[in-house]
Amino acid sequence: MANTFYRKPTIGGDVGAWGPYNDALNDASLGVLTGKLYNDAGALKVPVCKIGIDNGTNRGICDIDTVTTISLAGVSNSIWAAIEMSISGTAVTFTATDIAGATDPTIIPASVRAAFDGAKGGFYLTATKRCIGLAWKHTTGVLLAVVNFDGQKIWASEIGLHTGTIHTQDAPGMGFLLSWSAWNMDTDALFTLTTDFYAFVSAQKECSALVYSNAGVINPITLFGNGADPTLLAGGIVNFSTIGAVLSRRAGGAFDAAGWNAAYGFFTVHMRDF
Repeated sequence: MANTFYRKPTIGGDVGAWGPYNDALNDASLGVLTGKLYNDAGALKVPVCKIGIDNGTNRGICDIDTVTTISLAGVSNSIWAAIEMSISGTAVTFTATDIAGATDPTIIPASVRAAFDGAKGGFYLTATKRCIGLAWKHTTGVLLAVVNFDGQKIWASEIGLHTGTIHTQDAPGMGFLLSWSAWNMDTDALFTLTTDFYAFVSAQKECSALVYSNAGVINPITLFGNGADPTLLAGGIVNFSTIGAVLSRRAGGAFDAAGWNAAYGFFTVHMRDF
């Protein structure tokens, strides 16, 4: 079949011939996905939005007019789960299903990458269901990470630490942005960001952390303080383990002060092939 241009049908004309022209324009909307999956205090939700679908039998638009919670009860811990949408008549259903063998948090499963259907404008792991994103549950069963799709792009869009707050990182290739709060740097020399993304974090070559003082002053944790020898860093990333990422501040350094007794910050890691 050759590549074909379909023009906009002529109003009042194209009698008996407007259908193919009109369908070609309408089909472009099948890839629409105007909302993003998000983590609402541990519940995975779909906002009010519009989502296109082609299940092989019917093609059209799903009007999501109510914020919808997607059950993760049947999803295993520490494995990527596909979040899929299906239709039956006028009814719309969202389901979460484990992706077999997808236990490596450092990469998006190859089966997902290969599931983009250009003719349908979306990801279809199953021909009759549109996959709108992915989810990852912590080893404790808490929703930890959400990945969204935007056309052919895959976005690491949200990760929430069960010991911290949730923030969004909508930049392809930037990986995950972890957040924390309430590190009394004046008193505590060490701080652990608790996450089960050990394999994810430990596999990376580039990680960084920013800390915010009580007054909102922002510094990299690797700051060297007060004109001292730059090898005497005020802090740093110590190591990673199955427990999480350990951060440290140097005794007598810039962060060992009263103005940092209610510090919080962000820890960024980059995802491979993302």
